[in-house]
Amino acid sequence: MEEAPVVREEKGPVSVLTMQYRPYNLLGPTLLGAIADGIATARDAGSRAIILRSGLRHFSAGADVAQFDARIEQEGRRQSAIGGVEFLKLLELLPIPIVASVHGVCLGGGFELALACDYIVAASSAKIGSVEVALGLHPLLGGIQRQVQLAGAMRAKENGPTVAHAATKRLVHIAVNEGVLAADEAMAEIQKPIWASEDLKIGLKSFRENGPGLAKFTGR
Repeated sequence: MEEAPVVREEKGPVSVLTMQYRPYNLLGPTLLGAIADGIATARDAGSRAIILRSGLRHFSAGADVAQFDARIEQEGRRQSAIGGVEFLKLLELLPIPIVASVHGVCLGGGFELALACDYIVAASSAKIGSVEVALGLHPLLGGIQRQVQLAGAMRAKENGPTVAHAATKRLVHIAVNEGVLAADEAMAEIQKPIWASEDLKIGLKSFRENGPGLAKFTGR
């Protein structure tokens, strides 16, 4: 029998959602959809809090880059049951707290997932950060604007080569002047040039052939 991406367990009034989407809880339609279903089920069951954790070695190693080729062809349009903004709203408007229990690697999209929760409790083993720059990207799931909230605009701008950085600056500007919700709603349109960029193709090719951090970007 195929293992469920997310398992829900009730511990008194608390629902524990355990991600077990092997090998590294990579974020894509399957895992995001399972998390959304688990959260909705916990809410409907009357849970008073939710803990989101990993049953694997790491919390999450980020986005499933294997799906990026299809997204490039679709100009960045998300092909999942729940889009990025809808997923963020589900977590942030939920009337009960969500605690991200983080251990091991929590990078890229995994970090964004944790940022969308109400609280983060991190083990000493946790390695947390935005690594999208290595692919010619920037955080795609609201991470820019939430870093503005928590760490400030200057820190949030430390993401991406030229095309991605231009999108980062626009999102930071919106987040600072109009708020996180406005940045969330503008995010997909602002990110479209990234999906059409030469740098993203270079970054993905280098990642697949040589691993992360070795891409040489052109700025286009």
